[in-house]
Amino acid sequence: MFVRMSKSEPESWPLPLKLGRTSAPPFPVRPSPSVLILWCLIALGCALRLANPFLPGHNPLDQLWSDPARHWNNATDLLGKTPLHAINQIGYQLWLAAIAKFTLDIPTLVAVCAGLLSVANTWIWYRFFREFFRRKTTALLAWVAILYLPSWFGIFRLFMSETLFIPLVGLSLWMTWRCQRKQTVGAFVAMGLCWTFAGLTRGVAIPMAAVATLYLWILQREKLQKAFALGLPLAAILLACAYRTYALTGVFHPLSSGHYDYAYAVSGNKTVHLDFHENGTTRYTYWFGSPSMNEQPFRPFSDWKTKRSGALQFTIDLNHQRESWRTAFTAAAATNPSWWPWLPENLIFLFFGSSWPDNNPAIFVDRLTIHLRWLFAPLFVLTFTTLWLCRRERRHDCALLGLVLLTWFAVQGLTPIVLNEGRYRKPVEALVLCVPLLLWERKRQSKQV
Repeated sequence: MFVRMSKSEPESWPLPLKLGRTSAPPFPVRPSPSVLILWCLIALGCALRLANPFLPGHNPLDQLWSDPARHWNNATDLLGKTPLHAINQIGYQLWLAAIAKFTLDIPTLVAVCAGLLSVANTWIWYRFFREFFRRKTTALLAWVAILYLPSWFGIFRLFMSETLFIPLVGLSLWMTWRCQRKQTVGAFVAMGLCWTFAGLTRGVAIPMAAVATLYLWILQREKLQKAFALGLPLAAILLACAYRTYALTGVFHPLSSGHYDYAYAVSGNKTVHLDFHENGTTRYTYWFGSPSMNEQPFRPFSDWKTKRSGALQFTIDLNHQRESWRTAFTAAAATNPSWWPWLPENLIFLFFGSSWPDNNPAIFVDRLTIHLRWLFAPLFVLTFTTLWLCRRERRHDCALLGLVLLTWFAVQGLTPIVLNEGRYRKPVEALVLCVPLLLWERKRQSKQV
């Protein structure tokens, strides 16, 4: 809305301002040279991400081995009922199945989808930063930072669940801060559903979702309406996923069957073997070993490696899966019931381990990812320092983001949900990289006062 001034009116006549996060000027303003440079860097970064899957050997179909091959096989076998369809969480299976159906295994189409997802991921996180930061320039700086973040560059040339989980975490944070601003029932439901889809892709998002949702639910009004509006679709989704797992394995759980990752983490074994038999005949045999078992996270300063050894054996009767899983878990826990001896190495792998499988030293971006892993731990500390220093000016923003990050650290780092790898820190790398920009924004604001 604008006011037309007559010649008799003074030039200082107050003009109505647009309501929202920022106040828009009444007339177009030419962007500053620094902003133009940022937009040029953004355009270049998007072009590089779109082109990356078209490079020789960078198409996801060129790297069908280990986990990428397992994910692609699950996606192309739409009606498969193998144990892997139950062990792997359903979120990434559904996404990759849609990609497989659309591309029909055509490398060019697969490369287009991979490039678009890589770019869309950074834009989604930029939308979160627009909600989080008060200045658009700060959000643009954060967008540039994650566009050129090596750890978020190479992973999109592979079929890995992180390629969906990272944008889903960004989308969930965007919807969380949008809900904090709008405080409507619709915004609350959108936030909860986004966190749900992230949790169905990687279970570590479930505690983060609980903290964010509960925090805003307590602070906002219309509690009963929001609880029912989100609770009904959430219950329907989780019950459907739990019944699917039950139909495949006999275990009623919405995320995955067995939780063998927990048993693997606390057992002290180096590998895990799963044998599925039916009527005395072996039907499926799987062997898993975490890449961290061959990792030297402190290289080149130390050749330290894990002291784990041996193999954890699971033998599952397909006719009596529920009892077989329970027996296998009990036996695994009996071998090494204490988690604490393995906690320090699990934290080492999380903070200093290289990000497999995008850690090929022959690829320039992967080499950067390997070398820059040393920055994560100090940046993680700096992020909490920033949130503490800015707590007075940004009380709820700092409290909410701090709780989400602490929840991620407590679940991913301190609990034995999984034997950690370097790639498990990827979802929060954008936060620890960009949140310290709050100090820069705070300094700029203090100069203008």
